[in-house]
Amino acid sequence: MVSYDTTYEPAIPVTRVRITDTFRSQTLGPLDVIIDSGADCSSIPESAIGSWLRFDRETGRALDYNGNTLKQRFIRIVRARVEILNDRGEVLLVREHLDLRLLVLQEEALLGRDVLNHLVCELNGPGLRGELR
Repeated sequence: MVSYDTTYEPAIPVTRVRITDTFRSQTLGPLDVIIDSGADCSSIPESAIGSWLRFDRETGRALDYNGNTLKQRFIRIVRARVEILNDRGEVLLVREHLDLRLLVLQEEALLGRDVLNHLVCELNGPGLRGELR
């Protein structure tokens, strides 16, 4: 359920997810996401939300690495179901989340601590494999 993308140096852990707004019956994905235990929140690429007509948008402030204030865009999903998928799109793991905020980025999709802290995440960098459970 976790593989490593070796096109990056060093290789990065990735998995596939589908996120459903269970209140509005809208689904994002499946998306290939980078597993980033250092990210405060999960993110989605702007292109992934293009077809979503109804979702709660909000703007927030964040700090970059140099302490500069940045304006950030989020979408908020009041009742979210996050599904971890295998390469064939079969559901391996499901977690329900209340009030999930997803940072909207240009290109990257990240699975951050807001989701990872509800899972056991084992990463074996030297072995280029990992597991979520």
